Amino acid sequence: MFNFLSVHLPFAGVEINALLMFLLALIVGFLAGLFGVGGGFLMVPLINIIFRVPMNVAAGTDILQITSTATSGGLAHYRLGHVEWKLAAMLLCGSIPGGWFGVYLINGLKETGTANLEYVTSIGWTGVVIATGLMLTIESYKTLKNRRNNKNNKEGHGDGVGHGDEVSFAFAKHIQNLPIPPRIHLNKSGVMIPAIIPVLVGFLVGTMAGFFGVGGGIIMMPILVYVLGIPTVIAIGTDLFQMVFTASNATIAHAVSGNIDYI
Repeated sequence: MFNFLSVHLPFAGVEINALLMFLLALIVGFLAGLFGVGGGFLMVPLINIIFRVPMNVAAGTDILQITSTATSGGLAHYRLGHVEWKLAAMLLCGSIPGGWFGVYLINGLKETGTANLEYVTSIGWTGVVIATGLMLTIESYKTLKNRRNNKNNKEGHGDGVGHGDEVSFAFAKHIQNLPIPPRIHLNKSGVMIPAIIPVLVGFLVGTMAGFFGVGGGIIMMPILVYVLGIPTVIAIGTDLFQMVFTASNATIAHAVSGNIDYI
């Protein structure tokens, strides 16, 4: 009935229903806007499962559209002054080579066979989502617990001082105090950290961007806030700003490898 909406994707080598693809993008876009994420963690596996688009093409094509959405958000936060420039530069020092490394990995798996590629990426992405979900669940529990403690303090059962920051950011304080030179001071965040830590974080997120075709915000944000101790609003702005370059870099690497279906 809807054969006239069938579109051939030359790089993916499959036929898709354009209306169904539009509806999927609409739903994922709505959820991304609702929860403040890029949507790649949903889009890539869904177009692979529903439309049988090869995983390397799904990753390359999705990271292209993430570049445009990250640019819009990054410019908005730049105008508001929410970008920590030193931190963004260090993240990019890791994410740029990480992006090419991620594309190298997915191309290497592609050469071994599509089944292996889909299996490895599915298992890897499942592990990433579970780890992130556990981290956010733990932090949500801490937040609720601290809120109850603060309520009790206000009712006269304590000294009136909440200790949520000390509990939530104890690990971040440990990371900040690591005696690894050189150490740099982040003016807007008011913290001092070893320079190598955000470089390694950037490499991890860049590798994910190249391999999974995601912007990496679902991983970067918890790391910036709970591992490095960056204030949330600064973490959001810095993450989106560096994501513009991380996603652009991964897009170029995928384009060179022929992993992007522009249609």
